[in-house]
Amino acid sequence: STPKPSSAASDVYKRQEIDYSKLSEILAETEEPAFFKCFFNGTALRSLKAENAVFNDCKMSNIDFSYSDFNGAVFRNCDLNNCNFNGCRLFDAKFENCKLSGSDFSDTSNLNCEFEQCQLCYCFMPCFNFKKLTLRELNFNGAELNDCDFRDTIWEDCSMREAVIRQCRFKGADLRGCDLGGLTFSEAANLKGAYISKAQASDILAALDITVL
Repeated sequence: STPKPSSAASDVYKRQEIDYSKLSEILAETEEPAFFKCFFNGTALRSLKAENAVFNDCKMSNIDFSYSDFNGAVFRNCDLNNCNFNGCRLFDAKFENCKLSGSDFSDTSNLNCEFEQCQLCYCFMPCFNFKKLTLRELNFNGAELNDCDFRDTIWEDCSMREAVIRQCRFKGADLRGCDLGGLTFSEAANLKGAYISKAQASDILAALDITVL
C-alpha cells in the first residue's frame, strides 16, 4: 500500500542527501516526517528522536543509530545493511522489504516490532520479542537469535539455516513454513514445543545419518 504522506508538504523530503545536522533539525521541527529515496550520509546518527517517521526507498547502510527512538517508525524498501540499532526503541516499528543483513539489534525495546519480506542474514538479535507475530518471507540465515521469544509465531516462507537459537522459546510456534536446514540435533532441542513437518524432522535426523522410512 502507498504510504500516507504528512499533511504538510514541507514534511516530505525527496531525493535528498541528509547528514546528521540536517536530520536532527528536521526531526526537531517536524512531526512524523516522511523521507523518499533519500541518501543518509555519515556513519553516526545516534540518539535520534524519530518517532512515527517514515522512510521509503532510502539508502541508510553502515550507520550507527544506537539509542535512537524509532517507536512507530516505518521503513519500506530501505538498505539498512550493517546498521547498529543497539539500545534503540522500536515499539510498533515496521520494517517492510528491507535489507538488514549484519545489523545489530541488541538491547532494543521492541514490543510489536514487525518485519516482513526482510533480509536479516547474520543479524545480531539477542532477546528479541517476536511473540504471537506472523513472520513472512524473512531470511534469518546465520543470524544470532539467542534468547529470542518466538512463542506462538507463524512462519511463512522463511529461512533459518545455520542460525544460532540457543535458549530461544518456540512453544506453540508453527515452523512448517521455515527452512531449518543446517540445524543440528542438539540445536533442535531448542525447538521444544514447536510444530514442524515430517520432512523437517527427517532433515534434522539426516544430520545424524538416521534415515526415516
